[in-house]
Amino acid sequence: MNGLLAWMRSNRLIHPFSPRGKLIHLGLESLTAAAGLIDAASSVRPDCLVRRRLYRLATEEKHVAQLTKTAEGHPDLARWMTPDEVRTALGVEG
Repeated sequence: MNGLLAWMRSNRLIHPFSPRGKLIHLGLESLTAAAGLIDAASSVRPDCLVRRRLYRLATEEKHVAQLTKTAEGHPDLARWMTPDEVRTALGVEG
């Protein structure tokens, strides 16, 4: 599974942004295609995918700045969430 996830990420199937938060070439089209694949997989096996949302975690201060800027620049596609908001959204105890 890790190999597939790495392949999907490297081909930008999962999200439309570069590491610096800019829209990549055909990023929105890729996001739409990924949603279609998720829907198709879920129709065959509803338990195989848990969520259609993507969470990109900030592991360093520079990531906080980059991801906040991305959320501000693309509010229709991204939203900055605090660690507590992410835990709540995922149903994880803090």
